[in-house]
Amino acid sequence: MVILASQILSKCLPTTIDDWRDRSIFLAREIQCNRLLLLVDNTPVELELHPPLPRWRIVKPINARANTSKVNRMLEQIASARVKKFIADSIPNNLEDYGLLPPKIEIAPAIDSNVINKIRLGGPANETGDEIYALRESPPLFFTVATYDVQDCLTKMDALRDPRLIEFSPDQIQALQIVATSRFRVERGSNGEWQVNANQVWNADTQLVALLQQVLCNMEVFQFVKQIATEYDLPAYGITADSPRYIIHLDPAKTGQPNPTSIELQFGKIEGNRVFVRRTDETSIYAIRLADYNRLAWAPFQLRDRRAWSFNVDQVSRVTVKEGPRNYEFLRLGTNNWVQNSGPRIQINPFAIEETIYRLGELTMVAWVAIGKESLPQFGISDDPDAVTVETKDGKTYRLAFGGPTPYGSLYGAVEIEGTIWIGELPRAICEFVKTYLTASESDLSRP
Repeated sequence: MVILASQILSKCLPTTIDDWRDRSIFLAREIQCNRLLLLVDNTPVELELHPPLPRWRIVKPINARANTSKVNRMLEQIASARVKKFIADSIPNNLEDYGLLPPKIEIAPAIDSNVINKIRLGGPANETGDEIYALRESPPLFFTVATYDVQDCLTKMDALRDPRLIEFSPDQIQALQIVATSRFRVERGSNGEWQVNANQVWNADTQLVALLQQVLCNMEVFQFVKQIATEYDLPAYGITADSPRYIIHLDPAKTGQPNPTSIELQFGKIEGNRVFVRRTDETSIYAIRLADYNRLAWAPFQLRDRRAWSFNVDQVSRVTVKEGPRNYEFLRLGTNNWVQNSGPRIQINPFAIEETIYRLGELTMVAWVAIGKESLPQFGISDDPDAVTVETKDGKTYRLAFGGPTPYGSLYGAVEIEGTIWIGELPRAICEFVKTYLTASESDLSRP
């Protein structure tokens, strides 16, 4: 029994002096820093931690927002990585042989002007490349480390930059000012509701505004095109005084900034699948994906509340439908009680008609596509279009005119709101219900 215990104990005890050594590369306190000095691709890079959030910012060789999560992961990896193999407690003379002069990267945490420590990561230490050479300055240590343990440290300059075009969250946006072919403003009121102000004020569609905020805040830089661009460089990227712009006004109460903050984005020309853009508070030219650019709103009608109107089916007294040369008229005598008053005879399904009128009373467009009577022909809406008209007991009239097919299998429709013609993409179900239950024709959305 004594012999067995001795054998087990001998396997647990360190067998070499290196087995007794602390394999930490940096102490945890050594990464508690407010400055970070790097050597990336033999280029000195300096970062500073900016309160109050806090966020890292690149201050040399350019002034730019840093990828804070990336920088924090670098520091965490250096703190948690362990020495794989001890080579020497001194600095070797032939650093070039180990890829340490110049290194792949040099990392030096600092507090103000005081450098805490410094580490260099170099070339592969074996054939598989799963270990690399490393050198710590104080106390001197030449060693290898697992590549996987420091993979976030082996970075390039662009990877250190914030990949987001905007570093704020949707709830911090107070207003959007959009300048394109038209100028308008979208603003959150004191009650939390959004409004569109474009010569006249409309209620904004809450879902569409929320989606637009998400698009802006999640928009990623597709390419860092030019680090420092002067005013003379801008026209080459299609950025001029007439370029479309987004001015994003932030709520200082939510950003932690002492004064109101705004970010202005100027968009340039489209080149392939990318669009050039700059922030006026930064020196760089970026490229974003064309798909992201196309998700932005550029006309005020795009953000108006998509609800066309609202009426209760119990208020309805009469419904007329025009379909080509044919006209149909239906009277509502009570709940689920409908009679056809004129037009080619159809088989009445009172429950289906009731549901159709209920849906018309809550008509909400998929999207608004245009505004104004002059735009009707563009969407296949003639001077004498197919239409459904609902009359209510209080004398109000609601008319929906049908147009041509949309790319998504529905139809365009036009309604009048406060004396203005609005054109939108109709929900497919509305078109099918009207065609099926209020006319003698079968639903067919493929018609021109």
